[in-house]
Amino acid sequence: MSVSTQEAVGRVLAKFSQHGLADNDLGRRELRCVAPPVEGGSIAGALVLAHGGGNVGSTVVLAPESLRLEGGRLQIHSGGKNNVVVLDGGASSRTPHIVLNLFADEAVVYLNLDEMRPVPRRPLGLQVTFYNGPGQFFHWGAGSSSVQTVAVLDGPGRSVVIGEDCMLSNDVYLRTHDGHAIVDLNSREILNPGGCVRLRNRVWLAQDVLCLGPLDIGAGSIVGAKSLAKGDVGPSTLVGGVPARVLRDNVGWSRVPGTLQFLDLERARES
Repeated sequence: MSVSTQEAVGRVLAKFSQHGLADNDLGRRELRCVAPPVEGGSIAGALVLAHGGGNVGSTVVLAPESLRLEGGRLQIHSGGKNNVVVLDGGASSRTPHIVLNLFADEAVVYLNLDEMRPVPRRPLGLQVTFYNGPGQFFHWGAGSSSVQTVAVLDGPGRSVVIGEDCMLSNDVYLRTHDGHAIVDLNSREILNPGGCVRLRNRVWLAQDVLCLGPLDIGAGSIVGAKSLAKGDVGPSTLVGGVPARVLRDNVGWSRVPGTLQFLDLERARES
């Protein structure tokens, strides 16, 4: 049996509070249950390719009346129980392609599909998979874009939090765990316990970046192509390499090549 709308919103707000995120007045806005019981329905204009799987009704999908998309696809596989998905935002020119593999219990997913700025049709290609819960959390901030990103949350209580106005390129991977343990044969210590992944506002991950938790990337920072990022990266910092190292401090970036258009210096310094 799925959770109620009120309980679902409460769980999302609890995750926001735990991670220091603004609640976007979520508790004071009317959200409705929009998940169709069968494949082939639609949510805010996006075609639903699958929903439920072996646990039909175990995932609550909520959205405000204001959310409107110009197409796209939403695929939800509910292999776990008591999961909550919130799709937030208003009218948008976006056509997202999102796959959620909910193979754990009591996961919370918050996707803000607002574009924020007058950059037409920001791409949103996203696949998120949950294993070995419970209690995991995935957050996608308003205005953030992705050509194709894969996120894997593995382990109880693990989280991947993407801030606002981030830009993720092709073949970006975000992982809270390597997927297999590396063990010191003398001490029997697990050497790669993993951890949560967080991108603050306006982080740019270039093509083929791999992010491994624990990881916290500061606001306005850039991770160069084909890099492996882990640990802490300060704000407004360019890093690159395997493993990634600091290449330059006090940098910013713009979505438009060769110009300062949409470079927001104040926002780049926000955390």
